[in-house]
Amino acid sequence: MAAQANVADTVKQLNAARNLALADPALYPQVVPGLLRIVGADAILELRRWGADFFAETFASPVLAQEHKQNLGLQVLDTLKAYLERPNEDTAVIKSVVQTAASIYPFIFRQTVANPQDASPWQKMAAIKSSILRRMHNAPPGIHVCSVKFIQRVVQVQTPGLIADPRRPEQNEISLALVPRDHPIMSPSTLEAEALGLLDRLLGVLQDNSTDA
Repeated sequence: MAAQANVADTVKQLNAARNLALADPALYPQVVPGLLRIVGADAILELRRWGADFFAETFASPVLAQEHKQNLGLQVLDTLKAYLERPNEDTAVIKSVVQTAASIYPFIFRQTVANPQDASPWQKMAAIKSSILRRMHNAPPGIHVCSVKFIQRVVQVQTPGLIADPRRPEQNEISLALVPRDHPIMSPSTLEAEALGLLDRLLGVLQDNSTDA
């Protein structure tokens, strides 16, 4: 009973922190780091579910500035990766992780383009991507749908877009067009080839779905 009461109190505090951020999005950079210590992969299921749901909601929010999404996305990578690495992780947690990964993928991509000396975020994002793709085929329907949307986002980012203003890279569409040919971490040709392969996979999934229908 005492343990249940402690969990209930913790959830109450988490909800209070969430409500503060919802009321003032400028508080997200203060709120998220504190929550990470409570809802990590070692936390009990109820707290992991809360954390995964919160991340999915946060990074999908239209009121959170892109700059904050990029900075906070870097901070949650380890937790997302750890959730996926848990044996037999809860379906609801995985679904929210995939949704979050789709939201932050462009920002981690842009961060890596701009910071070629730091390979760590891109390596973590690549591990998350591999985990999502690996489990997609046999995933429950909810995770499968989110995985399809994740693939759509990856394909969108890893194909050439338009550079509207070379002097304002932060204003341009996040796409393969941002990656210099001599980037030490990201090979444009490799990224584009992966995107084409994922597009084929996506079309195969959609074709299978239409056949089943």
